[in-house]
Amino acid sequence: MTGRKKKLAIFLCLTMLLSVYTPLISSAAVFPAVGATVSTNDTVQVVSTQEKLDRSLSNSDVRQIVIKTNKAVSFEIPKGNYSGKKLVIRAPKAAIKNAGTFKTVTIYSISNRAYTENADHNKIRVLASGGKIIVSAGKTVDSLTVLKKNSRVKIDVTGTVGQMDVKKASNLTMEVTGSIRKMNVNATSTITVTGDSKDTTIIVNKAAKNSRITVSAPATVKLKAAATLTLKTGAENAKLIVPKSSEKAVSYTLVNETNSTLKLNTSSGIKMLAKGKSYNGKESGPSGSTIIGGGSSGGSSGGSSGGSGGGPATKPEEPEKPPVAEKKNVPVAAEVTGANSFCVYVDAADDPGELEVTVKSGENEITLTASTAAAVAMTKVFYGENGEPQHVYGYCYKYDTVNSFDQSREYMLSIENTDKYSFTDLVMKADFAEEKTGEEAELLTYADAFKNEFDGMWLSKESLDNNDTLAEKIKNKPSTSAPNSSLSILGKKFKNDGGTIEKVLIQGTVEANREYPVEFTIRRKGIEKTFTCNIGFYDHTSDDGKILAAKYNIQCKKWDFREDGIYVLYETSVVYPYGVAIDGWTSSNEELISIQNSNKAEVRFPKIGVEQVVLTASLSLGDKKDFVERTVTLDSGRRVGTYVATVCAEDENTVLSVDCKEAESPDGIIFEYGQEPAYQWYRMPIGSDDPAEIISGATNETCELRNEDKTGAYWYYCKVTNKVAGQPDKASYSNFVRVFFTDTGIKINGV
Repeated sequence: MTGRKKKLAIFLCLTMLLSVYTPLISSAAVFPAVGATVSTNDTVQVVSTQEKLDRSLSNSDVRQIVIKTNKAVSFEIPKGNYSGKKLVIRAPKAAIKNAGTFKTVTIYSISNRAYTENADHNKIRVLASGGKIIVSAGKTVDSLTVLKKNSRVKIDVTGTVGQMDVKKASNLTMEVTGSIRKMNVNATSTITVTGDSKDTTIIVNKAAKNSRITVSAPATVKLKAAATLTLKTGAENAKLIVPKSSEKAVSYTLVNETNSTLKLNTSSGIKMLAKGKSYNGKESGPSGSTIIGGGSSGGSSGGSSGGSGGGPATKPEEPEKPPVAEKKNVPVAAEVTGANSFCVYVDAADDPGELEVTVKSGENEITLTASTAAAVAMTKVFYGENGEPQHVYGYCYKYDTVNSFDQSREYMLSIENTDKYSFTDLVMKADFAEEKTGEEAELLTYADAFKNEFDGMWLSKESLDNNDTLAEKIKNKPSTSAPNSSLSILGKKFKNDGGTIEKVLIQGTVEANREYPVEFTIRRKGIEKTFTCNIGFYDHTSDDGKILAAKYNIQCKKWDFREDGIYVLYETSVVYPYGVAIDGWTSSNEELISIQNSNKAEVRFPKIGVEQVVLTASLSLGDKKDFVERTVTLDSGRRVGTYVATVCAEDENTVLSVDCKEAESPDGIIFEYGQEPAYQWYRMPIGSDDPAEIISGATNETCELRNEDKTGAYWYYCKVTNKVAGQPDKASYSNFVRVFFTDTGIKINGV
């Protein structure tokens, strides 16, 4: 063996040993079990296959079914009344068709292959960031509630939704050919409704002030707060109504992108709105004003009041008063940064000056230590789920509060308008992570490590064992495990560090061949921490217990390192107790894992990056068959690296250039780079919600700035991509630079 190969073999060996024997570094298991079903108690079943799902549906003891998988698989729930069960979905790549009626359906993640509702009278709760939901023709969903902030889930309704509630600021795209009888928008959102539904009503409530609604269907929109309504082709007969219950005048912007002239019956008379034009109005709503009475190419269609279309009330020949200079409404973001602090970010071309900010929760007002704060030019970038910049903010305001934020509540943040700008009220959630320090942080690390070791463990249960004796066995497990096992090493370290396992409590009367929640209490230096994990108990005198023992032993088996740099998992046909045999192995990636025979699998590391491979062992005991899956994480110690890209101005502020450097590698990791990085320049309007646009042809280290007879302010940045053959591209983004286009030239103000 060459010296280079020996060094590589030693490096790989040390990497594996550290991952096994240093559990305090990470709470993630070295080889996490994939086990098909994990029961947190008798009533909850977590399933990842159709077979397990079918069994849970038919089990009357199960009260909650969790479909949890990262695989691109399909599930079908047959027609049936499962009203005693809750359905939870955590399947970001799966497709699910549901014909059953549940107590509730909660979707945490789903793919664009969709969750399809083929049942009646379900209540659906959406906490997914993306994906697709379909309500089939002829089916009725009682309620559909969006509870995830910044959700971009797509919703297709060909059936009926009784009531829909948007409770978090979202960006929803909906195609409605059926009906949504009542949609309550309760947070500032962007909602686009297409289709031909005539039975859809959208209500913009006070908490949804400054929402943007776009429709291309004859829907009804009721305003209880300021909003922008854009009507597209198909919405000529839509209605915009200010209900009688409105307490204050409601301002609105109406944009006509239909192919017709719209007749507006406003409180100040009938007005005609030509296609391509917008109208800013205000309605007090004491009589329930109907603003849009229907589309018209010549103003002949009538509204609810104000005379017939085309009448003299429009008076188009009268000169209009000079327009009043409007303040520009610019994008604003806010985040709680600590128990007594928060930041406000403003995307404005010019310094907004001092901001007067008020924060309220219900009727309680948070008091600021200073009523104003000056802007700091500090770029704050928010990224989307795809990792690309979603928005850039140029000015930061930091505020301190006297009262502490409550993480269980939402807060309304209001900003007083300035001479130049107006601002949208924001809903702010105090979901900051409270950092643990000192002794408490150390004990929390131990708790995570112990939970990692005990979770999923199976122990033998003798006929005379009761809960107390089994709890004592669990408590002594660190000292009775094999001397070099990770649990033994962790137990010794914790004991030498002054820690003790104070209490072990098994929840439920233990029966053999089942899992139970087990509560642990650990103590160190006067501080206690309680956590819960799942532990199973098998009866080795039964065939089921023997199979469970074999499955657990396979999951716990460590990889043996060979000098040629290959890891081997090997078993003999009768190595497991009680005569359970391994009939053979299969692998999800034969390129990295080769099956030598029924008792042996060899692992070869990938050239670059991390790979996960699923090994499946077939077990037999007489006529009894079973399978066990094991996910193996293979880390080559090499990564596709990213670039550190910095943009600066050249040639008298008419050219931007990007300087690329290879990122520094962390200890133990080697970065791989291709021949040349790929460049793509983007620009994003300052003070606008419009997304970034690709600058055509700007694919070099430099980007020439051209005025193109336009004025305005933009953020410019460069995306730099590392391309390594056979590997996914790795992209990074440069700093963001302000560029101002004026009648007199181009000005660059980098931040």
